[in-house]
Amino acid sequence: MSIAVHANRASDRFGGAMHARARRSLLARTALIAVLTMAGARISEARSGERLFAIPGAGGYPKLYELDTKTCNAVGYEIVEGHALLLAGLAWSGGRFWTIDHHAISVPPYEQLATGHPADRGFEVLGPIGFQIEYSGCSIDFDPVSGLLYMVADNNLYRLDSLDGQATLVAPIGPNPDGYMTLGINASGEAYTTGTGAPRLYRLDLSNGHATLLKHLGLGAGTFWDLAFSANGTLWGSYHDFGSTGAKSGVYWIDLVGLTAQKKADFANGVPYIGLCFVPAPSITTYCVAERNELGCLPAIHGTGWPSPTAASGFAIQADNVANQSLGVLIVGTRGRSERPFLGGTLCVRKPFLVSPLVPSWGSPPPAYDCSGTLWLDYNAFVASGTSNPALYQPGTTVQCQWLALDRHSSSHDRVNLTDAVEFVLEL
Repeated sequence: MSIAVHANRASDRFGGAMHARARRSLLARTALIAVLTMAGARISEARSGERLFAIPGAGGYPKLYELDTKTCNAVGYEIVEGHALLLAGLAWSGGRFWTIDHHAISVPPYEQLATGHPADRGFEVLGPIGFQIEYSGCSIDFDPVSGLLYMVADNNLYRLDSLDGQATLVAPIGPNPDGYMTLGINASGEAYTTGTGAPRLYRLDLSNGHATLLKHLGLGAGTFWDLAFSANGTLWGSYHDFGSTGAKSGVYWIDLVGLTAQKKADFANGVPYIGLCFVPAPSITTYCVAERNELGCLPAIHGTGWPSPTAASGFAIQADNVANQSLGVLIVGTRGRSERPFLGGTLCVRKPFLVSPLVPSWGSPPPAYDCSGTLWLDYNAFVASGTSNPALYQPGTTVQCQWLALDRHSSSHDRVNLTDAVEFVLEL
């Protein structure tokens, strides 16, 4: 389908709600996009690293918090749909979260292994682990060396089948029982666990469940609910202080050399995290050069979330500093970067490409003319609605996107404003 046809369909869909001036702008936009079809950029910034997520142990629908990796403060959360009680333990592997679902704790199938993509709002249940966990806490993690999924619960070490959730007992953890229910495995396959009551740190042998005591951490009466290793090998833990004030509760760094625990932050809303894990951040690169509008404002594009070839939502591409009460389209391509002059700006996406339906920038109401507008689109939702480019549904595809805004205030009838661009790789 040609881009001009896309524009006409967008006009039909949007036309009933538009006033005459905006309708004239839309016609200009249609012509401009048609010109685009006849029409190696500079990298300015790359966002990488990792992100930290946690599951608080509250009743009702569980929440998936994202924590700031520097302060450990909660910076946002999503409600995990479809789960009536709680989740326990949190791990990451293969581009997905993994957790234990306590949806039906009082009757079979009891606890179940569940997995979900970070762009989705829910978890898919893979199957029951085969028994009911006696205590509320458990912890799971993948051994990156063997690729196997392990669970610690009820003083036992289990191996979980990542296809159907079935648990196989490796061994009781010993030689001495200590209320073991945490597990953290580093990049070298070295596993650690903690005891309950007055927490002690142990190195755990994944082959036989033998726990070697390293040190009493000196935090008093309490327990760690989960452990997680960051990419640099730092062990983090979620600690619940059983004291009357709970002053020591929070997220901790555990020094494996000095064998000390240092508190980094309190829990959000005072609720302990019963799941904790680090996630590699998707690589979202900003490139090319934006064009200033007639007000002198420089629009800026950025992506937030996880780009996915299968998720129905969860990756927003936004342009800030856009003229208010204007219209825009998102240009989406898979043929690589470009740096081609176009109407005073730079076209950063190589043709052929698709364009989204029209998006209003909103901002200050008329008659104001300023740069309070924002163009926003959920890329995953746009692709899920159906496109003519099969590459957008294939993991590993590199995608380029750029916003094109039509400034209704401009003195030039065919005036457009081009942002810089983002490039990212689709991951399952």
